[in-house]
Amino acid sequence: MNVYLYWFDRVLGVFTWLLGVLVPVALLWALIAPETAQRYVPGVSLVVASLEGLQADDATEKKPDAQTLDLLSDPKKHLTAWGYEAENASSEDILSSAIRDGRLQVARAAIFTNEPLTDRLLYRVVIPNELKNDLVEHGNWAEEGGLCAHLTPEKALSSALPVKDKNIGLLADHCPAEKWKLRREVDAIMKDINRVEMLNQLAEQKLGIARQDCYRFFFSTGFRQQLEQSMVQYSRSEGREVRDIDLYVIRSDLLPFVKTTPTREEALAWLRSEIDFGNIAAVEGQLVSGPQLKASMSPVEERVQQTIDELARDECYALRPIYTPEPELASRARSIRPYLE
Repeated sequence: MNVYLYWFDRVLGVFTWLLGVLVPVALLWALIAPETAQRYVPGVSLVVASLEGLQADDATEKKPDAQTLDLLSDPKKHLTAWGYEAENASSEDILSSAIRDGRLQVARAAIFTNEPLTDRLLYRVVIPNELKNDLVEHGNWAEEGGLCAHLTPEKALSSALPVKDKNIGLLADHCPAEKWKLRREVDAIMKDINRVEMLNQLAEQKLGIARQDCYRFFFSTGFRQQLEQSMVQYSRSEGREVRDIDLYVIRSDLLPFVKTTPTREEALAWLRSEIDFGNIAAVEGQLVSGPQLKASMSPVEERVQQTIDELARDECYALRPIYTPEPELASRARSIRPYLE
């Protein structure tokens, strides 16, 4: 009996010693390097790609200080791997939390979809090199084309979008077994993008609204206010004022001016009336409109919709931050960062 008590006492002593050493070390680590502790998440599988304009400068041959992280389809699925889990939280809320916490830095957000709004989301955000290094270390980053090492057809689609001067066929070669399925899905999403671009052109030509005035960054209310405030401050520093426009989204099946060219004021008045009637609404980062409205469409509205069906499907959106020209995405994102912290 004494032997059993002896060994029980020895084992208990070892556990007590381990607790006495490991707990203080863990607490000290959490206090000294909380950012490092949060950022180091093994096994995170993310879809990543290079951002146009962020390649190394040819003159200086300096590497960019940021890369791009593209999240396709369901950002929540990817970001929960970073610990952003909240019951009933939307993907937008989780992504905005990641940005506010300094994990991610906004460069651009775009939505290309011909399905319900949440079906296919593409977020483009800047990822710091130090986090990229963590991804490389754990095999979740491939330098060529910036492709994730654990590609699936749906994840790989996002890698095809931002890579400049790259043949889409090269993307399929990374996944030979899924090559043809991948090519078909890539072709489908590229067609959606082309429709969005054609819709953008239609908005400019028919509504007379400049492209930089047409889009607003829709996110959760608090984050949107922060971003808009930073954009206002930036535009004023550039000697420009952000115009007071309620909505910057042009809907294909709600355009009343297909055959005519209205003035800018007429177009904006119509947009405001659509908001007032509840046809279009911005609610916590999502647009409420679409198929449920078709039942109330008049025959004239249906014909109007049909005339531009080739330009954009009835659930096609393009959302971008205001005053964010393509060539300046990287520097603009860095200028926004202080206002988000």
